[in-house]
Amino acid sequence: MNKKRIIYEIYSPAFFSDLKDMTDKLDYIEELGVTSIWLTPIFESPSEHGYNVSNYFAIKKQFGTLDDFDRLIAKAHDKGIEVFLDLVLCHTDYHNSLFKESIKGNNDCYFWSDTQIDKKWSYCYENGKFYYSPWSHDMPSLNGSSKKVRDMITNIAKFWLEHGVDGFRLDAVPYISYGCDPIEFWGWFSGMVRSIKSDAYLVAEAWDTYEISNKYARTIGKSFNFEMSGWIKHTLNTGEPLVIKNDPRYDVNFLNNHDMTRISNSVGHNMNKLFKAVDLLFSLNGDVCLYYGEEVATGMYEDCNVKEGGHGDWKVRQPMEWIRVEYQRKDPNSLFNYYKKKIREYKER
Repeated sequence: MNKKRIIYEIYSPAFFSDLKDMTDKLDYIEELGVTSIWLTPIFESPSEHGYNVSNYFAIKKQFGTLDDFDRLIAKAHDKGIEVFLDLVLCHTDYHNSLFKESIKGNNDCYFWSDTQIDKKWSYCYENGKFYYSPWSHDMPSLNGSSKKVRDMITNIAKFWLEHGVDGFRLDAVPYISYGCDPIEFWGWFSGMVRSIKSDAYLVAEAWDTYEISNKYARTIGKSFNFEMSGWIKHTLNTGEPLVIKNDPRYDVNFLNNHDMTRISNSVGHNMNKLFKAVDLLFSLNGDVCLYYGEEVATGMYEDCNVKEGGHGDWKVRQPMEWIRVEYQRKDPNSLFNYYKKKIREYKER
């Protein structure tokens, strides 16, 4: 199905207490008018953020059960809202059963060395070897070329698609595997997913130049346009004309996300600039993604700056400010109501 999408990114721990709560909050999603929601990882994981997955086939206990998830999907679809899951395939958690097997030498799903090649290799006390973990010691990198890994990924995709998921946001696609051709991998992945669900929506995170992100989009289907996000903020803060590097066929445009300084901080908490940011975002063609709370300027009076390397990312993952929703809902001139207006106009364009 080729349609214009407006995606709402939900940093799960900050937006809902569990999946039953998220199901209730679909009324808010419907009110806002977006077409789709993207849930950051809800899989079993020892961390709050969930990007180190210990079990791809289980939901984190604090969020509920698979039955709860099925009810969320059913209500979302009844409302015409798509649900996308955040799929992290570059690495797993250290305690993932696949890594435990690999420690014993029982699979080729990770990368091992007898010596520490550089600081990206972490020491494993259980076998005396080093494993490739460029993000963190508790996130060993998966071997995307391994048949066992690809069979597992196929089973993951099939499992969640059969539970009604409409697509996936794909984490850090350029870094899928040590020594692996990422384009080849994502070509395989995209073909596999669409053999299961022909209209599955796939959007890549390739935090790089427009040319790089667009290259992945052509293989995968869609990609977030990070460079365009930068140009929007440049225009807001300098008054210079907007530089447009945007391919409507492949790009998803956005202002901020869970790894970036919130747009309110980026423009110095200037309300006029925040309204203009909405205008610029929706002046572009292609799909759009909003980050939860930007429609009411969540974090408006806080330091929500994320430094290079992701330091301070917790600042942009604070609880959704529902009290601001209640306040702005009653004000016809509020940022919230302006977002609703622009979303409605964009869908009708």
